[in-house]
Amino acid sequence: MKKVGKETVKYLGDYQFGVGVPNGTEAVLHSANRFLNSFHSDGSLAMLTVDFSNAFTGVQQGDPLGPLLFTLALHPLVLQEQENYKLPFHAWYLDDGTIIGDAIQVAKTLDIIGSEGPALGLRLNIRKTEVFWPTCNGVKVRPRLFPSEIGRPERGVKLLGGAVSRDASFISGLAAKRATRAVDIMGHLPLLRDPQSELLLLRSCMGVAKLLFGLRTCQPRFVDEAVSCFDKGLRQAIEDIVVCGGPFFGELQWRIATLPMRLGGLGLLSAQNVAAYAFVASRSQSWELQDHILRNSGVANTDSDYASALERLHESLPDFDLGGFSNKDTAPKKPLKTLANALCCRISQSLGEDFHLSPARKLSLNAYRCLTLINCYSY
Repeated sequence: MKKVGKETVKYLGDYQFGVGVPNGTEAVLHSANRFLNSFHSDGSLAMLTVDFSNAFTGVQQGDPLGPLLFTLALHPLVLQEQENYKLPFHAWYLDDGTIIGDAIQVAKTLDIIGSEGPALGLRLNIRKTEVFWPTCNGVKVRPRLFPSEIGRPERGVKLLGGAVSRDASFISGLAAKRATRAVDIMGHLPLLRDPQSELLLLRSCMGVAKLLFGLRTCQPRFVDEAVSCFDKGLRQAIEDIVVCGGPFFGELQWRIATLPMRLGGLGLLSAQNVAAYAFVASRSQSWELQDHILRNSGVANTDSDYASALERLHESLPDFDLGGFSNKDTAPKKPLKTLANALCCRISQSLGEDFHLSPARKLSLNAYRCLTLINCYSY
């Protein structure tokens, strides 16, 4: 794959973002939401999300070349759709297609997929294929334009594990479900009866990683409920590990626990802290790819979602210069690392101010962390 990676991206890169394209999933999601924010009031448009019940093309599961071979088989069909209808938004992530355009043309595109796909081993799962747009001029409900059994969500669609919507309750609901599932998993940690393993799992795969994709792709103002739920569960989990549910675990201990280990913490990232910068980092990191996906759409500028996220980030980092993040040409090359380091350093520095720590007490912060780890190892 390494030998053909550049050629593959060059051949597939206009419409396929699932092979050899970093941040492809997030870029497609951000692009779809930017398009929706710009044209949500145009009732002639329709958004189609394609789902296949059978995507067998001769490759075997686990084959490292499987995704590449699959997309090579799919690509002629994708090109046929675009050449026939000049769709303003046309993006695929492996077999997940997202198509936005005039409702009549989108319906014809669906007809092509339904008629030409079986020869490629691609059979539509029409009950999981959806057509969506928040406004309608009557065209989309015209009899026989779209199959009667096709999904017709009204508030938004779930795409590639994220949300494409302008509806606050739809977006927050998806985020809340993900947070609830993550907290439920944390609740099973005590069954291990091994604090060392519990802490390791909580830090590496049961922590904010379960929520990170949602935080990177959902508008920050819509995930407050999910963030609160997640952090409450995370705090309870680490409290059970450190003091077995007993006393002596307060706000100071919680803030120390959520700092990186290099700053004297336990490396358990708080969802509230991550939510402050994750969306901005993801948007700026995939900015160039988004603009490529949107090249035929007429969408060129940033939207209100990004501006709002920058404002919220400024509240967390009032002294940090965010001016470079307003333009793709000046945004840092590693925005996630840049913003995460800035926020963690500010939190670490604020411990002395917020809790009025003496120099001796400040020195004890690392001692507290070491004692916590010793307790975990000694059970």
